[in-house]
Amino acid sequence: MRQAEVDDVEPISVEEKVMAFALGCEYYHPSQSLILDLGDKNWSSVFSEEELMKYVVLVAICLVVYRKNLNNASRKTGAEVFKYARSIEITDPTKETLKVWLSTELQNIASLFLETGTFDIGSLMESDQLYRCFDFFATVFKGSSILAKGNEKSSEANASLVNQDRQLSSIMPITNQKMGRRVDMLFNCGHIELSCTEIGATKDQTKEMHDSFLKMPIVLHNMLLLATFSPNLLHQSHVIGYSISGGCVSLLDASIP
Repeated sequence: MRQAEVDDVEPISVEEKVMAFALGCEYYHPSQSLILDLGDKNWSSVFSEEELMKYVVLVAICLVVYRKNLNNASRKTGAEVFKYARSIEITDPTKETLKVWLSTELQNIASLFLETGTFDIGSLMESDQLYRCFDFFATVFKGSSILAKGNEKSSEANASLVNQDRQLSSIMPITNQKMGRRVDMLFNCGHIELSCTEIGATKDQTKEMHDSFLKMPIVLHNMLLLATFSPNLLHQSHVIGYSISGGCVSLLDASIP
């Protein structure tokens, strides 16, 4: 609005800019589902850098204070990390579940590197990477009401919204029911989906763009719409996704500002 006053023009809302961009797309783009993905470089031609920064939400997740000790320069080998994980003092495992999870997962990951040269993440299949190297994304929810489901599970949230316009046969025959997009792991709490994971075994820019910028934003968008069933949840809820490509992890945070 401030820039519009400087240029002496009528201010244009974010929604109007998104719609104008969506109408000009020759290929399917998440903007046509009213998704504004700040990681998509296409938006740099629509919004200024200052405008984009206003919508950036920085999410800081602190697991435990032991992270500082783990980052100590002296712990460079798998054996040193393994020993550190075993040294974490746990007084009551039933109450200190986060410490139990951290100690267990650090030992599991460190054990892969105990023999130098025997572990190469690039040689593993997608499922092996998901359950051997990045299984801690799922195990952190153990003991809670959140359940992790893997093996290319179809998103029910996505299927529900894709099929919402089906109707009885009249002039046209009833359309076949469509499946939701498949993801490598889904996180459910009852019938509500809260998160998902996509993984690529190797560094593939095309697959990474397809998963991180096309498929996952749409699936997360559908999850968010069904999770915000109450008006007071609309601007407070977040759903997250993990995009893993060639051993690198990106966090996607979907919300309605």
